[in-house]
Amino acid sequence: MMTLSLRLCTHLALFVAISGPLSAQAPTSADTRMAAWAQHQELTAHSPFAGMQWTAMGPRINGGRVEAIAVPRGNSSTIYVGMAAGSVWKTVNNGLTWKAVFTHQ
Repeated sequence: MMTLSLRLCTHLALFVAISGPLSAQAPTSADTRMAAWAQHQELTAHSPFAGMQWTAMGPRINGGRVEAIAVPRGNSSTIYVGMAAGSVWKTVNNGLTWKAVFTHQ
């Protein structure tokens, strides 16, 4: 379950990184937002992940604020996470264990 959560977070972070600046987009209409909300509620009600609980993962001693995530191409079990406190953490087993690459930089 932790691996799935980490991969979902990784995909979300990559999506946000490549989607570009939000200020360049036109405002979303109220009707579009309401339709999206209705769709969200429908998907949530029938989601195969409905029973899953959120799990804190990764290094917790840095306050939990992740600034960057990197996954080397062709090696999805290795993940680098840059924390807001200035440290970088690395996992080579899909997030099961983490090791500090450097701290206080």
